[in-house]
Amino acid sequence: MNWMKRLLALSWLSLLAACGGGGGGSDSNPADGSWLSFTPSTLQVTVLEGTSTALTVQAHSSRTIAQDLYVKIVDPAGMTTGVFQVDMGQTDHDYTLQMEVSPELAPGVHEGHLEVTLYTDPAFTQRFESAAWQVPYTVTVTARRTVHRLLSDRQAVGLAAFPNAALSRLEATVRITDNLARATSWTATSDRPWLSATASGTTGDGSSLVLVADPASLPTDTISYATVTLSSSDPTVVNQESIRVAVWKGATNPSSHTGGARRYTRAVTDRAAPLVYAHDGSAIDVVNAYTGAVLATLTPAAGAELGEMATSSDGTRLYAVNATSRAIEVFDLASRTRLQPWALDDDYRHDMGIQFIRPNGVGVLLSSTTAFLASTGERIRTDLGLAVHRLVASEDGSALYGVNSGISPLSAFKWSVDYVDANDLGLELVAQGELGDYDSHGFRPFLALSPDGRQLYVGAARIDTGTFTSEAFLPYYDQGDLGNSIDSIAVGRDGRLYANYGTEFNVFASTGALARSVVPGGVVAGATATADGVLAGYIEYSGSGLLRFNRW
Repeated sequence: MNWMKRLLALSWLSLLAACGGGGGGSDSNPADGSWLSFTPSTLQVTVLEGTSTALTVQAHSSRTIAQDLYVKIVDPAGMTTGVFQVDMGQTDHDYTLQMEVSPELAPGVHEGHLEVTLYTDPAFTQRFESAAWQVPYTVTVTARRTVHRLLSDRQAVGLAAFPNAALSRLEATVRITDNLARATSWTATSDRPWLSATASGTTGDGSSLVLVADPASLPTDTISYATVTLSSSDPTVVNQESIRVAVWKGATNPSSHTGGARRYTRAVTDRAAPLVYAHDGSAIDVVNAYTGAVLATLTPAAGAELGEMATSSDGTRLYAVNATSRAIEVFDLASRTRLQPWALDDDYRHDMGIQFIRPNGVGVLLSSTTAFLASTGERIRTDLGLAVHRLVASEDGSALYGVNSGISPLSAFKWSVDYVDANDLGLELVAQGELGDYDSHGFRPFLALSPDGRQLYVGAARIDTGTFTSEAFLPYYDQGDLGNSIDSIAVGRDGRLYANYGTEFNVFASTGALARSVVPGGVVAGATATADGVLAGYIEYSGSGLLRFNRW
């Protein structure tokens, strides 16, 4: 028998394979179709949610059929991808049938069967005899997430109060989700009387946690802190979420100021407080974004050559790449002390980017090569191989973006991210491909991501934007002809884009239209107040209610 010998075509739920003719053979022709058997008689596989695996069955024929036949295989339950392959075994009577389980199946046990029928024509209009076969299957999909958690989309919130109410920002909304996509009730409590919080809600019903500060009792020109604790009465929820809230109450409205003698080359802002952490390659200054005062200096290891920096999602830790020791410098921001550094792996890159993410509620510090578990500093991945200079992530940590450097054109990349509890798989990064590229004119790139995670901005000689519906980047604002490089870009929570060109600071509407230009040292307040601090051409969120631009 030689009738399952090659693949012809495939459709959504069926595969059409040509059946070659054979000659001579058995006189047995049972009408019940028992001449064709399948091993195993019932297919059983277990697969991790979101992944696929092969379903393989061996077919054996006790007949030789002297004509061409065509086999049609249908999966009525749609549990497979619809892609099948039939291969001949060591004899003309043995064949292997293989298909793939659909990666879209939800966790649980899924049962179905494959229907196998034979035809004498490729159009499948003439059945060969009346026999049909069913091969039952059971697919068990295990959940990726086994630990039940409540999650907030932010663990740090910045607010501000000024005499000019238009510059103040005293309310913030935090989205609460369930990592297993369940409807879970939650309650929230504030540990300070001046900060109110929505008392309760349920995940998935559209409700959010609203935080409102009353600054009347707060001291002026001081950062006041509060903690909101989120919990659930559901006994399966293992965690309590803590949200750190910082409020700056200014005695006067912000005004332009000049910086100190140091020329900073890197800067990153606190997730809640109006503080900027900036360095010139050595020590890190803690700078008040509104007054310009240097409040403290964080001292790394002797002889350190510092690079990119990142802060933890709750704003309690600062991380900086140390090129000299090939390690991550770690600082406690409450005590402003240096902690034990974290060693990078052997594939360290001098220009590597770092990013703090929190997929599935688990804090992770990513570098271009190494991933650290934030709670312990343990190296959980040393094989990332992200050949990128800059990294930026969505607020929930589920998507990561990077752009390479040192070459032109630049290329931007995307990875989906998860922290998989099942089977202790841990951090998972899946490449989504290259998003696009453009000529950088030799300038180093900057990245910014919109708050909704749907718009990525890449800036070097110009700003490009991609919506991820296609791989093409569209020009957003081109400064290439003017010979200016982009020093930094950032996106506000209102969707506006901010870009610093060294001699000019530009504000763009979410549509891409240039809204206004500001000279260095200026202050920008929009109809919707946002908060960003700028140091040495760096634009970063400080979290409180004003956009601040300073040239240091």
